[in-house]
Amino acid sequence: SYRRGSCDRSAAPPCFCWFSRMACVLSRVNSLLLRFGIVDGRQPPTGKFEVPDPKRYNFAETEVGQVVYNNFPVHILKDLKLKHPVTGALIVEFWYTEDGDIEYSLPSDDPKWKYAKLVTKSSHYIQLGKVLVAVAVKVSSMVSQLSLAGSCLQRPETGMLGRFFALCSLLRMLFMAFHAINKMKTKFDKDPGDLVRRVSPLDHLFISFSAIFFSMFDVPTVLSDLPILTHVRKPLQPFAVFRTPEAVRAWVIGWLNRSQFEVDSASYTVGN
Repeated sequence: SYRRGSCDRSAAPPCFCWFSRMACVLSRVNSLLLRFGIVDGRQPPTGKFEVPDPKRYNFAETEVGQVVYNNFPVHILKDLKLKHPVTGALIVEFWYTEDGDIEYSLPSDDPKWKYAKLVTKSSHYIQLGKVLVAVAVKVSSMVSQLSLAGSCLQRPETGMLGRFFALCSLLRMLFMAFHAINKMKTKFDKDPGDLVRRVSPLDHLFISFSAIFFSMFDVPTVLSDLPILTHVRKPLQPFAVFRTPEAVRAWVIGWLNRSQFEVDSASYTVGN
C-alpha cells in the first residue's frame, strides 16, 4: 500500500506517510541526476592536463613578514591598507601597478592598472552574510509563489486566467531547476578535478543538491569554489598570502581587470 509514495492513512501514522513520500521524492531526484549524466565514479575526460610546477609559487621575506606569492609585486604589501585612509571603510578591492602604485577606487582604463581582491576574515563575513540574506529572500519568495500557485489550482472559484498564471509560475520554477541541473553538469564536465569521486550515494546526492542550490540561488563562484580560488597551486593567477602587522591573515587575489573578476565570479561559472 506504500508503493509509489501512496499509503493507507487509516493503517499508518501520518508521519510515516510523509517520510515515505519524501523518500520517493528523493529517489526520483537521484534518478533525474543520474539521467543527466551526473554519476559517481566518472573518469576525467581524456587528454593532457598541465601539471602545475611547485616552483611557480614563491616564498619571500618582506616588511610584512613571510609571503607566499606568484605573479604579484610583493613590495606593495607594505603600503596596502586594510581600511580606507579617508572613510575608514573596510578594503575589499584595490587596483595596483607593477611599479608599486595602489588605488582604492578605479583610477582609469589604462591596462597597466590591475585589479585585486583583498580577502580577510572580515570581508569574508560580509560577503557570506550578504549571500545568506539574498538566498533567504529568494527561498521565501519561491515558497510564497508555490503556495499561491497551489492554492489557485486547488480552489474551484479560481478562473481560467488565474489557473493559467499559476501554471506558468510552476513551469518557471521547473525550468529554473532544469537549468540549474544543466549548468551543474556543464560545470562538472569542464572541471573534472577537485571533486572527490566514488563517494557514497548519500554524499553524492548532497554534493549534487548543493551544486543545484548554488546555481538556482546565484551563489557566487568566489564562495562556492573558495578552496580552488585560495589554493597556491595556480600557475598564472596573481596572488599573495601574508599576515599583516596587526596579526590579520589576508589573501590578495588578482585579475587583469574588474570585468574579468565579475565574469569569473558569476554564479557557478568555471573559473581558474
